[in-house]
Amino acid sequence: NPLSAGIIDFRNKVVAVLPIKGPRGVDITRYVEQLLAHQTQYIAGSSALHASIENPQKLLSSKKADLVISGELVEVGRYLAVRIFVSQDQNKRQLLSGIVAKSASKKYIQDQLEGGIYTLLNENPQTDSADWQILQRFLRGMRHFEGERTEQAILHGMAEFQGVIGNAPNLVYGYAGMCFASVEQSIETSSKSYLEEAGRYCDKGYKITPNSLFIKVALGNLARVKGEFAEAREHYLQALRIEPNSIPAIQKYSENQLREFLKSHDPAVIEDIKNRLTFAKTIEP
Repeated sequence: NPLSAGIIDFRNKVVAVLPIKGPRGVDITRYVEQLLAHQTQYIAGSSALHASIENPQKLLSSKKADLVISGELVEVGRYLAVRIFVSQDQNKRQLLSGIVAKSASKKYIQDQLEGGIYTLLNENPQTDSADWQILQRFLRGMRHFEGERTEQAILHGMAEFQGVIGNAPNLVYGYAGMCFASVEQSIETSSKSYLEEAGRYCDKGYKITPNSLFIKVALGNLARVKGEFAEAREHYLQALRIEPNSIPAIQKYSENQLREFLKSHDPAVIEDIKNRLTFAKTIEP
């Protein structure tokens, strides 16, 4: 794996961007270009100009750019693992990495990219850029929960999440996954002891990254299973403010609000549920 980028001096450097290929690659490339255009000597339209070039060293060796930004996407289930590189001289370093859904909103993708890129443009080292294999392992764990919930699927997911924690204890992903999986295990086994375990994992993840989308949804799931429906609603709404297109947040919010409707019979509640589920179908049929 390329080393993390550390501090990069973008001042007085000509910056080119190579097109990022794969699902949402066009969008991600465009957002990277927009972020760089404000604070660097970015070559406007470079991703289109250099569409046939795959190796950043080709641009560097021809002296057409001082820095070249490129990227890679890996699709795992409904999600994409994303990483962005910066190449200079003979060195290629990881600028940032993260996870977005294939149906992610423009806002969420931009927020994820902006945090990492602006940190480096302001000459601060990026300290929490996840290892590429760690991201993919987390997503393999999440994929076990996309189909039928069985104890075997839950245990397989837990094994992946524990591996993430063991290799990356300072990142939120493993704790969010274990919180989510422990809630599912509690439902599967009817054992409340798993809820205590889920709470510990969610607390650890929240302390690392309070605004993590995955943690917000996991906290909502935990509160809902504990019968704390008002608290669950707030967690899901917080998740949807972070990422309006989050299918898990929309689905779980709707399940939670259905209980509210069964109590109140308020037509506004059921209308809200219908609207959100209709929207979810449009972005992930």
